[in-house]
Amino acid sequence: MLVSTIIVSSKNQITIPADFVRKLNIEKGNKLTISESNGVISMQKYSELLDKYQGFLKVPQHLRGKNLDEAILEAKQKRFAKKV
Repeated sequence: MLVSTIIVSSKNQITIPADFVRKLNIEKGNKLTISESNGVISMQKYSELLDKYQGFLKVPQHLRGKNLDEAILEAKQKRFAKKV
């Protein structure tokens, strides 16, 4: 488990330590989700949310493992596809 102390800037910004960036393969443009529960702040890669809520939401098998943006785009394309 990685643990690090970070400093909040005057603009309320933080920098994710390089060890975390490498371990989680975070790249420029990746979305992260931040949440708070009982005073504990946690962050996770946005693409992991669909898998996390599989047990609570009915996620079709073909969408599992995809990030939420990809799943929404695929569903829109399927729903609004022109029928020939």
